[in-house]
Formats: sequence, structure tokens, C-alpha cells
Amino acid sequence: TDSRVFQSCARPQYGKWISCLTTDSDWMLCGGGPSLSLWHLRSLSPTSIFPLTGCQRQTSFYQDMILAVGEGPSVAHCLLGGEVKAQIPCTPQSLNTLQLNTNSAEHRMLTVGGSSNHIDVFTNLSYRAFSLSF
Repeated sequence: TDSRVFQSCARPQYGKWISCLTTDSDWMLCGGGPSLSLWHLRSLSPTSIFPLTGCQRQTSFYQDMILAVGEGPSVAHCLLGGEVKAQIPCTPQSLNTLQLNTNSAEHRMLTVGGSSNHIDVFTNLSYRAFSLSF
């Protein structure tokens, strides 16, 4: 592929490294040193570059959106077209991990953790329900 495609995601101030990678069918989310971007695997080109600050550490596809966490105290809800729909506040000042339980519609929840002894639990993706402290 043309190196100009990769240049569009580059952020030289962060260097060249990947901290998160997620795939779903013909799609891949990739972030870290480069901006978080959605790639179409068949064409090997980015279709969306998300305007999130800092480096993203983990992402997940969920229904018609993307959930992302990284530097900063919030879970980003992104639309596939590249827009950031919401940034939901969290307890840790920086987030390293997110896990979404989709096995049960009745007990669906999102958990996130990072730079503190708290794990935030979301029973509704729009707000934090409570935090567990360890």
C-alpha cells in the first residue's frame, strides 16, 4: 500500500507503536502512536480517523459504534464514520482496559480500569453505575 495512507494516521510526537488492535469481519481498529483509525481490510486503507487526544490502549466494536479507552479519564463512544459521539467520565485518570459483557442482554455491562485501584462498572453505557475499589 501507498505510504501516504499510513501518513494520514501518523502522530510523530508519539512514535511508531501499536497499543490496540481489534478486528470484526472486514474491519480493523488500530491505535497507539498512530491515531485511532478504522481500516477496511480488503482495500488496506483507513476509512475513519478518530479525533481523540492521547493514545488509545483498548477498543471494542459494539453494535453500530466503537468503544475506546486510553490516556484520559473517559470512555469514548465513536461512530463508524469517525465522529466521537460521547466521552463518558470515569474514576481513573488514565484507562488501560475495557471489557464488555454481551453474553446476557439482561446483565449487559461494561467494566473499565486503569491508573487507580478502581474498576468502573457501567450497566448503561451512557453513565458509570458504580466503582469497585481494591
